[in-house]
This record gives sequence, C-alpha cells and structure tokens, in this order.
Amino acid sequence: MRAHTNRGFARGTKGDLAGAIDDATRAIDINPGFLAGYLVRAANYKSKGDHASALTDLRKAIEIEPKGGFDGYRLRGMALTQMGDYERAIEDFGRWIEINPSSALAYAVRGDANARKGDDDSAIADASKAIEIDPKFVGAYQVRSAAHMHKGEFEPAIADFTQMVEINPKDAYTFGLRGNAYSLRRDYDRAVADYTKQIELDPDNPSVYRARSFAYSRKGALDAAAADNKKAIELTKRRIENTRSPATIGGVNPGQGE
Repeated sequence: MRAHTNRGFARGTKGDLAGAIDDATRAIDINPGFLAGYLVRAANYKSKGDHASALTDLRKAIEIEPKGGFDGYRLRGMALTQMGDYERAIEDFGRWIEINPSSALAYAVRGDANARKGDDDSAIADASKAIEIDPKFVGAYQVRSAAHMHKGEFEPAIADFTQMVEINPKDAYTFGLRGNAYSLRRDYDRAVADYTKQIELDPDNPSVYRARSFAYSRKGALDAAAADNKKAIELTKRRIENTRSPATIGGVNPGQGE
C-alpha cells in the first residue's frame, strides 16, 4: 500500500501522471481509509487539470483526518483557486492556518485568493503576515505589491519590489515591475534605469524595449525612444519568424523522412 503511493509520488514528480494516479488508486483499493493515497492521487489529478476529481479525493482526505491533514486543505484550496472559487479557497486556507499558524505559504496563498477575489486590503494583510513569518519569502512580496499596485499605491509597491530585488538581484522581471511602478508615478528616470537593468538580464524581451521607449519619450529623449521602438519591432519579428520555422510547425520538420 505505502509502496504504491511512494511509487505514485515518484511517477508524478517525473510527469507520469497517469501512472501516479493508477498507483494511488491501487493503494486506495487495498485500504479505502489510506490518507496518503488520496493526497497523492488528488495532487496528480490537479496537475492533470482534472480539478473535479482532485476535489473529490481531497474531500475524502479531509474526512479521514480533519484536524491533522492540513495538506488536504492546502491542496483543495489551491484547486479551488485555480477553478475561480475564491470564497471556498479562502475558507480552506483559513483552516490550514488554524492547523499550522506558522506557515508563511498558507498566508501568502490566502492573500493571493483574496486578491483574485478583489479584496486588496485582505490580500495585503495576509501577505504582510507571511512576510512577518518569513521576511525573505518573495512570493508574499509579489502578492502584496500586486495588491498595492491595484490600489494605485505606488510607494509601498516600489518598496516591496525593492525588497524582492535585494533578495534576488538576478530576477529581470522584478526590475520590470518596479520600472512600471516608477513609470506610473511619472518618475521616468528611475523607470529607465530599471528597464535598462532588466534588459541587461533579459536582452531579448521586446516588451521591455517598448516600456523603456515610452519612458524615454515622456522624458523627451525621442531618439532613444525611437531606437528602443525599432529594437522592439526587430525582436518581435524575430520571435514570429522563429515560431514559423519549419522545425516548429506542428512539431514536424518537413525535411524528415526524405
């Protein structure tokens, strides 16, 4: 029974979702009250995109171990979030927090569900609690900064982006996020600086050149804006050409088999 779930877990991590589900089902057939079997099968159903089956298994897991099985609430809450059922997801994450109040992840994912529901204040409160527990948890800063940006609160969002950059200075995307915040605040000098850093880390991303082109234009640096716009067009055209190359059309190279 445990051997089946262990093998199922290993198969799932390697991408063999059908094999993982089959192994977990065998374990459940041997012992219908085996908690790990339902958790492993639910996780793989979720990865497969079969959220209804995942929820059925997680409901059973929670029935088996309602107080200690916080994995059931975690997984079910995440499945419900992906399905857009934010209210029920928030309830499950709340139960997870009751069982494990020191989990930064629990607060962060509940904050994300609150943000998706449109409750930015609750999202900020949850993310702040996650950061209090784990000050280096980038995911919590992402949730909180996004909620601040949605509210038009650029200063605290920029502060969060700055913390994210300090934690991971090689993350090009975060420089772009902070550049966007500076641009919306009309601080185009700092926006250009952040976009330039993003380009250093991710030089083939056309959207960054478009963003920097806009910031340059607002500064009155029209030649630099035109150069960035030209570069964005070139990179976009290159991406389109790459997607149309023979090797990528339908995943088949027409020259094969000759």
